[in-house]
Amino acid sequence: MELDIDLLKARFPEQWRAKAMELIWAAWYRKLASYIRMSYGAHGQVEDLMQEIMMKVFNNLERYDRRWALSTWLYTITRNTCVNHFAASARLPPVLGLATEPAAVQSVEDEVIGAEFARELAACLDGLDAEDRGIAFLALHERASYRHIASVYGLPLHGVKNRVHRIRQRLRQQLEDYREAD
Repeated sequence: MELDIDLLKARFPEQWRAKAMELIWAAWYRKLASYIRMSYGAHGQVEDLMQEIMMKVFNNLERYDRRWALSTWLYTITRNTCVNHFAASARLPPVLGLATEPAAVQSVEDEVIGAEFARELAACLDGLDAEDRGIAFLALHERASYRHIASVYGLPLHGVKNRVHRIRQRLRQQLEDYREAD
């Protein structure tokens, strides 16, 4: 979803900000909330953080530079807000679970195995630092491009490629250890 602020200003001169926020909220709320849960494990604080993030988006709509993807701008605001929030409290909460869409259940056995696997994957992700969890979320869950992730985190492109590769290797190894333990 791209945001055409000029079009919104022309169509809704008095209410363009409200219309823009309606569009952003509808398209991005769940994705950004999942990113917060996955990256920072802030399950009990997601609503408060999302309110703060959306206020920052609202207050800075005129600063949005259309040369960048809307997703890059929103994830950057989200990441910076979370980093500042947890730096102020001097701690990052552990990741307690995954923020994924519920899958269709085929059987009770599949549900139990899936839940067990999800717990194991969450434990593996919890072993990553907050920035790596965020990179993992964008790369593996959102399937964001390396270039997009690099712009969100302010990292060089080759650095993102290396980090995603190392994260995948680490998760693969830990999950292989889990399978062998069964």
